[in-house]
Amino acid sequence: TETVTYSYLDGAATELPLTIEMGAASIDPDQVVVTLGTGEIADELRSLGLPALVTFHSVMKTMPRFLALSDRVLGWTDKSVTLTAVSGLVAGQAASGLPGNAVGTLPNGFDEAFWRATPAPPSQSRTLRIVSALRLQPRKRPLALVEIFAETVRLTSGKGIELSLTMAGDGPLRGAVEHRVASLGIAGKV
Repeated sequence: TETVTYSYLDGAATELPLTIEMGAASIDPDQVVVTLGTGEIADELRSLGLPALVTFHSVMKTMPRFLALSDRVLGWTDKSVTLTAVSGLVAGQAASGLPGNAVGTLPNGFDEAFWRATPAPPSQSRTLRIVSALRLQPRKRPLALVEIFAETVRLTSGKGIELSLTMAGDGPLRGAVEHRVASLGIAGKV
């Protein structure tokens, strides 16, 4: 299926292909990637003067300098842009690069009550299932998790404890993680 969008700028619905040529500038793969779009749709949205929301998702080391430079060159915060971040730390870092601009903090969408488990009756099972949701990138240290799990398997061997590790995620270290799991002999448990 092809994705399309419609323009109502001229008062009549006009079908447009949903393609925006993207140019990306990134400082460090572990940090935020800033993507500026061009093309028919992006240009039309800008021409409408619609408010925009920019949310910073990652801890920024050198990004504040880039933000300051990009704002001086492009003046992008002068338009109807609301700046937000996913934590107070990230908001402070973004604000340091954009003096005079407020950067709000979005509340965490975690619903503790939803995840609160009803206590289960005591079990005679000696199974421990470890689950981790993470991006498989160096910063998240998935190889360390695999190695610690393998050591735990070794230490509990012969003690009647069944262990399993579920890693939910993907990323540039996926092949290295799979290779390490195989080389440690724990493929049946991960």
